[in-house]
Amino acid sequence: MHTNLVAISISAVVSLLTSALYNEWREKRATRRDVTFRLYDEWHSPDMLKARLRTDEILRWPADDGTSGLPELIVDMSDDWMAVSLVVHYFERVGLLLRARRTDRSLLKQTLGHYIESWKTRLLALPGAPPFDQWPVLERALQELFRYDWGDLRA
Repeated sequence: MHTNLVAISISAVVSLLTSALYNEWREKRATRRDVTFRLYDEWHSPDMLKARLRTDEILRWPADDGTSGLPELIVDMSDDWMAVSLVVHYFERVGLLLRARRTDRSLLKQTLGHYIESWKTRLLALPGAPPFDQWPVLERALQELFRYDWGDLRA
């Protein structure tokens, strides 16, 4: 009888631990999905759309001297710089969230993968250009972001 009581006690403890681990996994998964959907919503917000359009223009066309012209934007703290900063910080945050495993990568790929892939070339040129050459967090975040294949939607 003592053996049965021990077996029942062990079974109950294992069951409780399994249930607790499963619930923790479910909560983390739900949180990752929520974070991913918030990133998606932010990407499609009116302010981000304006910033993306302006940043695309700025990064597509170099300054007259062949440089990016970004250092001058910073000095002026112009609306153009604010647009670039908003977009760059967005991608930096996505990379950092990926690194910390705070997003659902499969869902991120389905919702934002083609956008991430389309910005890849422009963004990867930034870490070596002023002022981003002094911004190591951006480079690490972009490395994390672009180590995945975002183009193939079969997540």
